[in-house]
Amino acid sequence: MQILLIFSLTLLFVSMQSRSIETFAQANISYAYIGLAITSPIKNKLTGLASLNWQNRIIITQTNSAKLPELLSLLQSHALFLQERKIATFIVLNDQVYVYTNNGTVLNSTLLSLSEAHSRLRDKHSILIGLDGGTKGVYDSLDLQRVFADIDAMPMRRSER
Repeated sequence: MQILLIFSLTLLFVSMQSRSIETFAQANISYAYIGLAITSPIKNKLTGLASLNWQNRIIITQTNSAKLPELLSLLQSHALFLQERKIATFIVLNDQVYVYTNNGTVLNSTLLSLSEAHSRLRDKHSILIGLDGGTKGVYDSLDLQRVFADIDAMPMRRSER
């Protein structure tokens, strides 16, 4: 089952929309406030990461401006695997939180606050949050092969196949 991310409630247009990820990473990030909705039925308005429980697994990772192009390239090259495993990816960069969409767009996140991101990360580089909202993996670096292996070993993932 493909999970598609639909973005609505656009308050500001992303001026970098038509540029490549590399150009985007090298330029100043334009701010866009976007509400994130998942194509599964959701009855309540999305508020915080808890609203993604039972809808998506979550990766929260932090990076700096110098490593952003490498991170975006990694995510883009694994987009199908991220989508297949229902993973929403949040990036903490320069005291802002962004959501990476599986189509390669990076948008300002309204679902995850900076304080919630730091609280969940607890001085680690990256974490994996399961469908139930619990922390399933803590990583010193973002190794997507390891993350995928951890997910694929989970009972919920095995029942999805």
